[in-house]
Amino acid sequence: MRKDIEIPKAEGVRLLAVQEFHEELGEMVWNIYLYNAGSRVMDTVMVVLRGSSEDRETSVMRKSLSRLEPGSYARLEILREELLAFKNEYLITYFDQEKMFEKNFTLAPGTIKEDRIKPIEEAGLSGIVFDS
Repeated sequence: MRKDIEIPKAEGVRLLAVQEFHEELGEMVWNIYLYNAGSRVMDTVMVVLRGSSEDRETSVMRKSLSRLEPGSYARLEILREELLAFKNEYLITYFDQEKMFEKNFTLAPGTIKEDRIKPIEEAGLSGIVFDS
């Protein structure tokens, strides 16, 4: 029965890691954004976020967005410096015309760093783009 469920491949879904100054913390942090680079609206978006290292785990967080328009982005979380050494996972599901889509991102330790920052012209930001 489970083998009969078809989940189509998600296209145009990206994560962006953008380094920005956080006023309340008084320091530079990495903001992780979900970016809809596709041409269709993402509806009822659910994101599960978790991080782990060899001996520690973060809390599992869940975030929902009612809609994410094409060409727009939404902040998912703030990653402080100490969490960059963790493997960070983002499990994303959403609906497009009543079909459910799924996209998973796994960011290995050390993949988010300043020397990888590049202009993200379509989003008007500078940061790191993750396609899968």
